[in-house]
Amino acid sequence: MAVRVRPDVYGLQDWGDPLLWYARAVAHMQQRPDTDPTSWRYQANVHGNLPPGQLPGQWDQCEHQTWFFLPWHRAYLYCWESIVQAAIVEIGGPAGWSLPYWNYSDTTNPNARILPPAFRASTLPDGTTPNPLLCQRGSKANSGQVVFPESHVSLAALNEPLFPGAPHGGSTGFGGPVTGFPNHSGAASGVLENVPHNAVHVDVSGLMQDPDTAAQDPIFWLHHANIDRLWTVWLANSPHQNPTDSTWLNSTYSLHEASGPVTFTANQVLDPTAAPLSYTYETAAVPAVPAVSPTPRAMTTPPPPPQQTPEMLGATEAPVSLAADQVHANLRLEPPSGPAARAAPGPTARVHLNLENVTGETGAVNYDVYVDLPEGADPDQHPELLAGVLAPFGVARSSSRRDPHTGGSGLNAAFDITSVVARLRTEGAWDPQNVRVSFVPTLGDDEPAPLRVGRISVYVTP
Repeated sequence: MAVRVRPDVYGLQDWGDPLLWYARAVAHMQQRPDTDPTSWRYQANVHGNLPPGQLPGQWDQCEHQTWFFLPWHRAYLYCWESIVQAAIVEIGGPAGWSLPYWNYSDTTNPNARILPPAFRASTLPDGTTPNPLLCQRGSKANSGQVVFPESHVSLAALNEPLFPGAPHGGSTGFGGPVTGFPNHSGAASGVLENVPHNAVHVDVSGLMQDPDTAAQDPIFWLHHANIDRLWTVWLANSPHQNPTDSTWLNSTYSLHEASGPVTFTANQVLDPTAAPLSYTYETAAVPAVPAVSPTPRAMTTPPPPPQQTPEMLGATEAPVSLAADQVHANLRLEPPSGPAARAAPGPTARVHLNLENVTGETGAVNYDVYVDLPEGADPDQHPELLAGVLAPFGVARSSSRRDPHTGGSGLNAAFDITSVVARLRTEGAWDPQNVRVSFVPTLGDDEPAPLRVGRISVYVTP
């Protein structure tokens, strides 16, 4: 089987054939009944479950906040892509359509952080047919403005040395923390899942803002193609490696492709160029990662040994409520007294800022999180103090007591602040007795919805 090439959407004409046939296929799939596994609605609900009370066996299957995030979404994209390919042929188009990807992190493209034109046009090129690629999003996205700050599409995740992460406290890993299967929410997102994945979902807004509706937006699939591509990029940067754990390799995903029901395991999708997937990406070169990043690690060094148990150095005593203005919280850190005492602050120790039990009714905006931002300072002038992005994708669902996975405990996030602490220590500005954490909302189309951070903590991992 020939290997197809998934193209960069910005390398295509605004209404080049791949995008025009995609739009026509979307319209065709939208006419199918919701109970048809090849319909637009059915496939979108495999990721979520919009109609209340309706839950076919393959709906609501998405894997988030887990090390299954990447392989499950790869299998899901492949199955959906096969359905689009068949729909295009059915309406008289060419065979072999490939899903484009949206490389919003491309610093060589001045338009990279703008929604591609075909997704914001009101009609198809004939000027009369409504454009099925246009849907409910934030006004920035649909009006052709820059959608994301650069920090929200950072590629710092490519510097994360290990794929699996710690369940709590330390690094969440490139691919996500080790969890059981299935796991739809409840742990912390992996580094790649948090940024750019979660941040992009929230910034695009509209349907993309909620896991239950995100896959109804046609740009969802180009976004996830790029996340899948970044997995390929990370692996190309030897010595990065996928997990070899049998549970990760052999857990079964039940999906539906164009020809009918199908099952996949991670072991079957590790090489996308091999059958049955048989695709590659137009560009999968390892890009340069800016020197100022939360985890500035040399990408050619061997990966460290498996993570040791993280040790908590300190935490806030009361919840922190986030709002439309900057919010600050202070915490006091104690010297490590357990196994970490022998490593911190040595060259292999890693320090992580944890945001625990983040709850709210919706995740309207992202929050940039800073460590020791000077009082009254402009956050944009201090990128070196940026710890990470709190991207509340899925916060409403994880905050619901009816959620079987979280019981309403909310989201968790972990940011590697090793380089931030090292910089502050070098400058003589690090005071572990008074660590200041600042939350800066990304104001745009939506007003920040009330969020609550149950606890802010700092851990060190030897």
